[in-house]
Formats: sequence, C-alpha cells, structure tokens
Amino acid sequence: MLTEKRKKDRQTMATVLADLVRENGAEAEIRERGKREIVVEIRTARGVCLNVDFDGESWQPDVHVLSWHTSIDSDACFKSYAFGGSVNQCHRRKATDTAEGFDRLCTVVKRRLSQIANGSVFDLEFEQERIARDGTAAERNAKREAAFAEWINHLETKGATN
Repeated sequence: MLTEKRKKDRQTMATVLADLVRENGAEAEIRERGKREIVVEIRTARGVCLNVDFDGESWQPDVHVLSWHTSIDSDACFKSYAFGGSVNQCHRRKATDTAEGFDRLCTVVKRRLSQIANGSVFDLEFEQERIARDGTAAERNAKREAAFAEWINHLETKGATN
C-alpha cells in the first residue's frame, strides 16, 4: 500500500495522480516543497483548481482534505449541494472533499474531474446573479488592479512629501 510517509511512495503517488488528472482532461504540475513534501497542482476547465499535498510529516498521513476552488480569473460557481454539500454557501467558489488512502483519493479526484468536465457541479443561475451584482471576473480583476495602482501611487506620493 502506498503511503505519503515514504519518500519513494510520495513521488509515485504524485506521478500517478498527475497522469490520472491529465488522462481526464485537466492540467497537472508536480512541485517539490522541501525534502518531505510534494504537491500536485491541478487546474481544470472553467478555472477550478486543487492542490494535493503528499507530506511526509503530516500529522494525519494518508488522509487527504481536498480544497477545490475556482481561480480568480473564473466566474464559475458551484451548486450549493455539489460535493456532498461542502460548498462555501457565501460565494460558492470553494468546496471540500476528503479521501482516506491513495486509492480513494484517485477515485474522488477522477469523479470530480468528470463532474467538472460535464458541468454538473456548476450553478449557472447563481453565476449570472453574481455577475449582475459584482461584474465579471475580468471586471472585478480590473477594479482590483486599479485600486492597487491607486494605493501604490498614494504611497509613492506620500513618501515623496515626507
């Protein structure tokens, strides 16, 4: 049985998971974080992201908490009852799964990738309501960038007068 407690297993688990993700139409990148941690960064259709961490120093090894989230560049929102009801009800852009053991992890990720690809986890009506209220992701990002530039300008101007 593969376990994230063993270095060789962590690399195998990351490679197998990344291959599974790619076979199911999503992007996967493996990154090492220190000597005892490997992360698989997953990005799917409509900007849904997930980082799966294989941590040799985990206080709860082989129990995976999967924090799905939508990218800041996406307007996607999850159905309130998707992911077994573990969706953040405020903005519906984050959801959580859990999986105990590597085989279960692969099963859960594959199922979610299928649901993301077929669109069954998304709430298009809620997305449109949010866009009508807050603007599109591109519009929100432009406002954020403008506010940041204004703040930087303020700091530079304030610094120049002191």
